[in-house]
Amino acid sequence: MEIPEFNRTAVSSEDSENIYFDLRPFGERQSEALDAYLNDALARLEINTNLVPERPVVLQIDPTVELVDSSRNCLVHLRNAGLAISVQVRR
Repeated sequence: MEIPEFNRTAVSSEDSENIYFDLRPFGERQSEALDAYLNDALARLEINTNLVPERPVVLQIDPTVELVDSSRNCLVHLRNAGLAISVQVRR
């Protein structure tokens, strides 16, 4: 999945504490969307080590989604770099 498709489909919102990306509109492709976002964030981080969102990022998925190994690895690298990013299961 390419990031333009991610940006067209993911529902973004924010509050005073977090930036949210609801991936549930992707349906059966939520895992793919999650992986695309995380890989893009990691690539941007490698280009610009000062990349830090204003607030923590929360990626929302439904309970049927399983994280693939590449998503887990990206999360580890992003968190180790100091980015506050999490995956939240929502119904």
